[in-house]
Amino acid sequence: PFTLPKRAGAPQYRLLFVGRICAHKAQLELVQFMAKHRDSFDRPLHLTLVGHFEHDEGYVAAIRDGIAQAGLGDRVTLTGRVGDRALLGHYRAADAFVSMSRHEGFGVPLIEAMAFDCPVLGFRAAAVPETLGEAGVLLETGEPDELAARLGAGLPNVAAQREQARRQRARLERFRRHRWGMEVEIHF
Repeated sequence: PFTLPKRAGAPQYRLLFVGRICAHKAQLELVQFMAKHRDSFDRPLHLTLVGHFEHDEGYVAAIRDGIAQAGLGDRVTLTGRVGDRALLGHYRAADAFVSMSRHEGFGVPLIEAMAFDCPVLGFRAAAVPETLGEAGVLLETGEPDELAARLGAGLPNVAAQREQARRQRARLERFRRHRWGMEVEIHF
């Protein structure tokens, strides 16, 4: 069953990453961001990293060490593999989806986050720009301060969130039309 990490009193901004835990997905960079900016906003940040980590135990150990060394045990949750209901719950609870991944084939989690009107911020690498189009926020440097600035412009700004959700819905519609067109071609 899906359960959110316990909140420490005041409301938090919940950041989410979904994907296999491995070095090229750069989750450690998100932990480093949290170490520097956990209290840089009008609400504390909480980061949830969802994904299996059976294939890169060394990287998982580095993430856990980074969490411990920065005192982020109550601010970063490493879930491991989760079921569909729990995954949907994480998307629904998230205030923003953040990805520093250096390698994405298509980026299904980016699309899933857009489907939940969760603002998507992703590092400009591999297929991320093509997947997001004009709908998401592309990060150019991947530096913690850049991510903080882009989150700071969107998290407390309801109008900006609504506009990004509108762009994301339009992007999803383009994917739907493209898929429908491909299915028609297959039948003829």
